[in-house]
Amino acid sequence: MAAPGAFNPNLPSVKRILQETRELELEPSDQFRAAPLEDNLFEWHFTVRGPDGTPFEGGRYHGRLLMPADYPFKPPTIMMLTPNGRFEVRKRICLSISDFHPEQWQPAWGVRTIMTALIAFFPSPADGAIGGLDYTAAERERLAVRSAAWHCEMCGERMAAFRSGARQAAAEVRRAAAPADAPAAADAADGGSAGDDLARALDVARDDVEVDRARGARVAAPAAGERSRSEAHTQAPGPSDANACSAPASAAAGASQPMDRLLHHLAILLFATIATLVLNKVLNA
Repeated sequence: MAAPGAFNPNLPSVKRILQETRELELEPSDQFRAAPLEDNLFEWHFTVRGPDGTPFEGGRYHGRLLMPADYPFKPPTIMMLTPNGRFEVRKRICLSISDFHPEQWQPAWGVRTIMTALIAFFPSPADGAIGGLDYTAAERERLAVRSAAWHCEMCGERMAAFRSGARQAAAEVRRAAAPADAPAAADAADGGSAGDDLARALDVARDDVEVDRARGARVAAPAAGERSRSEAHTQAPGPSDANACSAPASAAAGASQPMDRLLHHLAILLFATIATLVLNKVLNA
């Protein structure tokens, strides 16, 4: 993380960036990780996991967020660095959550919103969008495999290191914060807080249904399960058909099957989480 002393802590942009950095450290996601560079709060590097049930599954994709001086009142620039077959590398990406569409940006959105939306955009067709690519499924699968060996020269991030996931780190944070006389709670944290998982799964499932409905007219919006507590409880809109520079309405045909599989997995997760909660209550009775 960049040293706060190098920036004016009274600036609204610096306050917001530091706040988001702390939130992501305390509540990490297992789908992405993101942080500012050591020497620049306004340049973030991120790594996202390829969506399950798509040619990107198993891939680890690295990129940059360039925050404007008046963030969060204007959106950041988004660039991918890892070859992926969906977005061009080292080129500004045109999405409803990027600087190409400041008219659609909401200041309540943040890095967590952007990451979740970006992951949702991966399976959608580019259809000639600026910074978009329409590689074949086989090519994308090959790039997903190769992405594990990629590393960033700027921040030193190695994709293989991300395979351990953020949930283990979150469990360690919870274990360190747990009271010494509560070993059972610390042990439960190893699995990733059943209550947190249940809430996250419910939010993601609800928003995925809305995404499937919305894709007939616009691109998928960020899932609520990956929103920060400080962010608005509204979805980031995708670009309309009239001015779309990313995936248009035709995304529905290619994305419906992955979404169905995702909802199936979420149903299994919900069942397992509820069973865990019931078991914990029985054991603690």
